[in-house]
Amino acid sequence: MGYRVQGNYIDRVYNTVAAFSANAATVFALNITSIVAELQFRLTGTLTNAGYSAAPTKRVESIENLLAQLRIVGNGKVTGAQSDSFVASDAAYLAYKTRIMESTAPTRVDVGTTNAAYNFVSTFKHYFGAKRSGNASFYQSCFLDSRNLSAFTANFQWRDVTAMVEGGTGGTSTLSNVQCTILSREYQGGPPTTRAPYVKISQRQFDLTNLAGLSVPFKNAPVGNYMPRQTFKTMVGDTNFADPSDAVIATTQRPEGAHIVTKQNGNYEWMNTTYLHQRDVDKTLYNLETLPTGYCTLEYPGGLNLAKAISLDNILDITFTNSNTNTLQITDEEVVFSKAA
Repeated sequence: MGYRVQGNYIDRVYNTVAAFSANAATVFALNITSIVAELQFRLTGTLTNAGYSAAPTKRVESIENLLAQLRIVGNGKVTGAQSDSFVASDAAYLAYKTRIMESTAPTRVDVGTTNAAYNFVSTFKHYFGAKRSGNASFYQSCFLDSRNLSAFTANFQWRDVTAMVEGGTGGTSTLSNVQCTILSREYQGGPPTTRAPYVKISQRQFDLTNLAGLSVPFKNAPVGNYMPRQTFKTMVGDTNFADPSDAVIATTQRPEGAHIVTKQNGNYEWMNTTYLHQRDVDKTLYNLETLPTGYCTLEYPGGLNLAKAISLDNILDITFTNSNTNTLQITDEEVVFSKAA
């Protein structure tokens, strides 16, 4: 199934940038003149720590935490256009996905905690193609033909400097020159495409207070489409975007370790594995020297056909770390097919 995209392939950097605005949103208009394979984002800026007698604490995903959500939306203008919210995700997940899809860590220059100015960089991608979900022609089938859209936007929801560093004594941390530049990998010219499938990424987040135990169900995964993968991230700290931790999907009550189960319609198991086994699988599957702490991805062989599913639940063994905010984030990736005849 699928086809190879025609047209002239180019990498094109936008001449304008998405400017940072603390705890506010920035809307960036994307071009509607090509078939888009992927967008690469380069988040840069300067963090300046000054006057601290005791240094602040840096968050592990300090740079990525600045971008609470990136939402890419297309509004169709012709019948059969790929029209949806294609991605609604934090930058931390997009950086993680870039790492596993490319089998190497993307460019990243972190900040520090001493009294100094730190120029930081984080790069990450959104893939419009269904990467690792079939052959090359199916991957290209999901590229986004923006020429079928009346509007195509990237919406940035920002946090503030406390997403990067917090605490410390006697000093201040400030941000300057923060912006995100965008590179589009695209095909120009070529015949138009309609009624094509497309990739859709969304996230669910759960506060784990009072949810410790075996076989805890997490419901409301999206159904009705094809699902190639889900990613689980657990965090422990003082916020719902705290540092990732491997201590949450854990148990001492099973000798084999904490289970992760994916169950359709309350009875059919698509997957029944353990957190540590799956992290071992991910390390070799994605050809990584190290897998980031707190992450685990279920890459479903052949993908889950949920076209006629009533429900999809994720069932996990959970350990709660007291006196902290414990958070589970599940990122659902779907391939949406046209329902039209």
